[in-house]
Amino acid sequence: MEGDKIREDILVDFLKPGMVLAGDLFSKEGIFIWPAKKPITQSVIDELKKKGIRELYYTKNINKDLSQNMPPMFSEEIKEEAKEAIDNILEQVKKDEKVNVEEVRNVIEKLFKEMISKLGKAAINLSIVKNYDEYTYTHLINVTILSMFFSKFLGASDFVIKEVGMGAILHDIGKVKIPTSILYKPGELTEEELKIIKKHPIIGYFAIKDEPTVSTYAKKIVLFHHERFDGNGYPLGLKFDRIGRYPQIVSLADVFDALTSERPYKPGMSIPQTLNFIMKKSGIYFEPLLAQKFIMEMSKLYGLPSPYAIGSFVLLNTGEKAVITQKDSEYTLRPTVLVIENALGKPDTKRKINLYLDSSRYIVRSITEIDEIEKLKIIMT
Repeated sequence: MEGDKIREDILVDFLKPGMVLAGDLFSKEGIFIWPAKKPITQSVIDELKKKGIRELYYTKNINKDLSQNMPPMFSEEIKEEAKEAIDNILEQVKKDEKVNVEEVRNVIEKLFKEMISKLGKAAINLSIVKNYDEYTYTHLINVTILSMFFSKFLGASDFVIKEVGMGAILHDIGKVKIPTSILYKPGELTEEELKIIKKHPIIGYFAIKDEPTVSTYAKKIVLFHHERFDGNGYPLGLKFDRIGRYPQIVSLADVFDALTSERPYKPGMSIPQTLNFIMKKSGIYFEPLLAQKFIMEMSKLYGLPSPYAIGSFVLLNTGEKAVITQKDSEYTLRPTVLVIENALGKPDTKRKINLYLDSSRYIVRSITEIDEIEKLKIIMT
């Protein structure tokens, strides 16, 4: 997948202050260095040279439509129907009325049928958000599309996929009761404002908790989509064993779409930057295996290189640190690694482990800290 249109190599000595590259800049090991279309500073160049980094590459940004050569997976008619259904249910929540989810259920059924009929033949079409009014609708629709698609990729049943879709399309309905001055505040929120915004999962949950046609799957997604793998999320501070995988799936889609979306007060992050953020939060915000599978699937869909190149460093679930030495396919999550540092932070005997054969170990995340990489390189020599 690393064709000429995706990756270009570049030497640090070639970089000049003020230079603007067409794509995101990475170290040879695949560590994100600098965003696309932002003038490179002298301090960045100096830091790279100080660390002894000489070779880099940059990836050209891929259009958010995923593929110029494939038709969209979802029709604009269905997306407009979804917008209308969302508008109606938000109005009901705003007025403290009993919610009618029948329209939303019909939309989920149509989205599901389109997805199943076009899998492998069409590209996922997400909307690029450019104003406040559209963001609520397009974000809920985008998160729904991504959550259903990823659930299908993970092998969920048709019933579960649809219920994940229901939870995703309803996950932020509680925000309609949050003052817009807080919801769309461009600067940092105060402690009191954070307390208010953190109420939206509970507000959304209570709006649907007595609705018999909404499953427990969907209700948990609405209530738990801001809970974190490490137990430091909100509103209940639950750890993964009590959250479950489906709220985490929606959480991944939620973060992905929120960070890549253009907003009136901030530009959207690039796809590689966003996947790099998710990678850093693997094992913290997100269950590691789910996060890795999501990152890998998004990388494939957007034509990006695997985040696990041969020679890149990784943290294993055992606390061991290793370097990837071999892999049987570009997007494998179970390459062969050489353990360099044990769980106690001491140099290891450089054991080679095939993660495909050792099911007790798996990759939690890439090691992206330059200082840490330099330390591991020294141990290897």
